[in-house]
Amino acid sequence: MICLDNKIFCLENNSIGGTSNSDTIFHYQQKENLVTTSFSKGNVRFGNLIALHKGEHLEMIY
Repeated sequence: MICLDNKIFCLENNSIGGTSNSDTIFHYQQKENLVTTSFSKGNVRFGNLIALHKGEHLEMIY
């Protein structure tokens, strides 16, 4: 399992009409298979994601 704890990511691109852009910063935290993400900047004031880490995939709720 890849550990995402304390990782920071930004977008390379987004779908048409997507709110986040390359200025949006995503801060990941992970405890066992629970992954949480807070993100902001660019077109996003503040957002959160919750995910379950399942093998090589994240099952996200946002």
